[in-house]
Formats: sequence, C-alpha cells, structure tokens
Amino acid sequence: MVNSQGLEFYQTNHKLIDNGHSLWEKSDQGRYGLISYTGRRLLETKYDTISALQEGRIYTYEREGKYGILSWDGKVLQNLENNFQELHAMSDEFLGVKINGKYGFTDAWGRLRIANRYDSVTHFMSNMAAVKMLGRWGYINKSERLIVQPHFDRAYPFREKAAIVKKGQRYGMVNTQGQLVVPAVYDRIVPTAANRYLVYQNDPQRGALVGLVSKAGKPLIHPKYESIQDLNNGYVIVGRNGKYGLLTVEGRTTIPMVHKELIHDPYNEVYLSVTRPTWKKVELKKEE
Repeated sequence: MVNSQGLEFYQTNHKLIDNGHSLWEKSDQGRYGLISYTGRRLLETKYDTISALQEGRIYTYEREGKYGILSWDGKVLQNLENNFQELHAMSDEFLGVKINGKYGFTDAWGRLRIANRYDSVTHFMSNMAAVKMLGRWGYINKSERLIVQPHFDRAYPFREKAAIVKKGQRYGMVNTQGQLVVPAVYDRIVPTAANRYLVYQNDPQRGALVGLVSKAGKPLIHPKYESIQDLNNGYVIVGRNGKYGLLTVEGRTTIPMVHKELIHDPYNEVYLSVTRPTWKKVELKKEE
C-alpha cells in the first residue's frame, strides 16, 4: 500500500481485497485478516471469514465455528471464547445468535439482549423481528413484546411498514401493529424496488395474474394482469394478452393497453411503443 505521495506504508505477500471500509488480507491457505486503510492491522490473517463493516460500527469474524465481534476501530468487543453457535449480521443494532440450539439476539458488544428461547429468527427491521416458537412464526419488538401472535407457517423481515407472511400455501402481509393488512389469499407476493409489492393469484383459465399493493399493504391494482413492471416513478407498465399499457400506481390508465411493446426511457422520461402495422388490402386495376 502506498499513500498519495507515493510512500509505501504497508507490505504483504497476501492478496488485499477492498471491502469498502477496510481491506481483507487473504492468505494462500484461504485465511483472512483485516487491515485499515491507514495500514493498521485490525485482525491477524487466521480467520475463516470476516464480514464487511456492519451499520458503520462492527465487524464479525469466525474461525472453526467460533464467532467474535470487532469494533470499527479494531477493539475486540467479543472474542472467540464464547458459546455462540451462530452469529448473524447486525440489523437495527441487534445480531441474531444461536446458543445451545436456540436463537436470541445480542447487541454490538455480544451481550444477550433477547434470551435464546426461539426455534428460529429473522433479523430486526423497523423494530420488529420474526421469531419461531412451537412450529409457528410471529413477531416481537426490541423489548421482546409479542406484537404478532405466532399463527403463521413462515414470516419474513419487515420492509418499513409491512412484512410478508405465509399461512398454509397462501401469502398475506401484516403491519407493525400486528394487523393482517393483506389477507393470506395470494399464491405469491414479491417486493419491488419501489418498496411496493406484486401480488399473484392463479386463475384456472388465465394462469398467474398479478396486482399491486402499497408498502403499507393497501390494495392499489387488482390482480388481473399477466405482468406488471413497477417503474419507481409513480407509474407501472401492465401487460395482458400480448398488449401493454401504462397505469398510475393507483390503477388509472394513462397510455391505453394497445401496444405490442412499451419501453420506459428513464433518462428522457418518455415511453417508446411498438404497435402492429395496420395493413389494408388494395386491388390494383389492370391497365387495358
């Protein structure tokens, strides 16, 4: 490593990999160490994995099934001499942990904040984490108050105001107050990059049809289209029977569904359309 004046301040025979906040040092044996951008060694090159910096605060590291926690400036917050069987990535300042076969949560220092009493957990988001107990999933907050009763066969992390849940073979959504805002009647629910959700229902005659709900679970577009592309600009391109059009996210038509293809140009904020040519039969009279 050299500085802007061309002076060398760190040298190694190992491979250096930039992780965005520091450098992993990888040996020929596949072991990892950690080096700061100033050339300061944070961890020796002897670990099986070292994470990138999490929430601007900590690294986690692992060796032979043992886990530790390191602060951003190289202070060991939790060494490998602990009873962690698993240590998950930090989210909302908590890390999921497995101890004695059960899951709970620690803080950045590795202190157990929510006891290891659960069969499985997801990470915290919006002050909520899904937990599994007695074969069913519900949600707790950081005070370990049960917000959503464990009625579900699967539960997924929150994305701001809502989370996807599964009951039987169908999917719905719950909010942070524990209310089922989208009934569990859909065959699939998929989040979009615009923080809305595509909801799919199978129709016996027409196959999978898709609609749209808001980030809070409010119905926006009824599932009656074969495809929906959320453009993240307040509009969606919808398709059905080989024809495409443009709707607002509330379902109001702005470009009729008559186009063979509809392409959004985000740089010029225009829409390119392809329509089938209209042919007209013309009979030519023979010259006499």
